[in-house]
Amino acid sequence: MLSVIESVNAAVNNFIWGVPAMICIIGVGLYLSIRTNFLQIRKFPYAIRVTIGRMLRKREASDGSLTPFQAVCTALAATVGTGNIAGVAGAIAIGGPGAVFWMWISALLGMCTKFSEVTLAVHFRETNANGDLVGGPMYYIKNGLKKCKEIGKIPVSMGVDTWGVDFVLMDKDDKVLGNTVGYRDHRNEGMDEEVYKTISLEDLYARTGIQKAIFNTVYQLMAVKTKHPEYLEQAETMLHVPDYFHYLLTGKKTCEYTEATTGQLVNAETKDWDYELIDKLGYPRKMFQKLIMPGTSVGHFTEEVKAEVGFDVEVVAPATHDTGSAVLAVPANDDDFIY
Repeated sequence: MLSVIESVNAAVNNFIWGVPAMICIIGVGLYLSIRTNFLQIRKFPYAIRVTIGRMLRKREASDGSLTPFQAVCTALAATVGTGNIAGVAGAIAIGGPGAVFWMWISALLGMCTKFSEVTLAVHFRETNANGDLVGGPMYYIKNGLKKCKEIGKIPVSMGVDTWGVDFVLMDKDDKVLGNTVGYRDHRNEGMDEEVYKTISLEDLYARTGIQKAIFNTVYQLMAVKTKHPEYLEQAETMLHVPDYFHYLLTGKKTCEYTEATTGQLVNAETKDWDYELIDKLGYPRKMFQKLIMPGTSVGHFTEEVKAEVGFDVEVVAPATHDTGSAVLAVPANDDDFIY
């Protein structure tokens, strides 16, 4: 039975990731490029002038805004990921040097796809109760679910994956403590040395099996402990970003395994939070939720979400770390593959 499932899955993957995928990626980019009169070429000098050109000019940002350099770094942080690193190597390993040409073509056309996506995101922003313009994934999710209702296509289940390491702290009333900070924030600088006062880099790696990155959760929490100790004193719950989205949808607080491991606080042998390490570092163990594995049902929509989108759906945790989901989605079923 398993061999039949694998053969069917392989056939479907080979079809979907063949011509249909090329049509979606290249075709949509070409269509949008034609509709915008190849805006990515016409406006390329302007794009360079307002990004790299302004980025090199030193100036301070006003309250609530970003400098050009900060804006560029934020955009790159949200764009460069698994596909740009492992994807390129995988494409060349599988398709040979010729794959580079098609990556150039898809990148050129993809510029217009990205431009269109951002333009629509800005166009469909909402105004909240305080009069502020708001937008982002949480609104894409909500409005996308509403559209499912409108067209009569109700999903059986859904789940959210994001990048790793970043988290939300909540107090006893489930209110968010402070700002939810992106992993490239300067607050992490020097926090590795603070951690190493308690445990060496070698021992930390031996316990968790995760390589050092200054933005790992273990260092981000040290930044909170050092600069905003009142947040940790009040914290009752820590949820990584995809777990927080699941909480907003279901009201259930969970922590999915693949996301948790990115933070360098999960023991590689027990496959659970390393509470001994957590206690040594002075992080409140009560805020760490029970780990769940990918495929675990988180729950169903809250009454509030059901009322807004018009239906109920089961929320199931995927591999919530985006790299885990990306690798799982690779159309490969044999051993002779990069993964």
